[in-house]
Amino acid sequence: MNPKGELYQNTCEALDKYDDVCLMYALTSHDNVAFVEAVERRKGNNKVNIIGTDLNEETLEFLKQKKMVAVIDQNPYKKGYIAFNAMVDCLIKNLPVPDVMFCKIDIVLENNAELYNVQ
Repeated sequence: MNPKGELYQNTCEALDKYDDVCLMYALTSHDNVAFVEAVERRKGNNKVNIIGTDLNEETLEFLKQKKMVAVIDQNPYKKGYIAFNAMVDCLIKNLPVPDVMFCKIDIVLENNAELYNVQ
């Protein structure tokens, strides 16, 4: 068993098998490190860009080090806040639950990362 995990191993195998991979997107924040580490060990001259998910101290550092080209920040804190308020409105205030609740996402790049507070 690989101590770095199954995702890391699968990513390494895919990168070794397909030499034309040029972009990878991390579907969850848990994928970020495995993708970066797999790309760093890759042999060859082809650059593989990584788009990460959820801005945190780690992904911010990956952006600064140019290990990721962008991060899709889904703002999980805000999603939880909105959901909790909807639950309070429904259960305590007896208000109807809206059909749709919007929570913006941001695309964070190295050149705009300083605009975001990382907690």
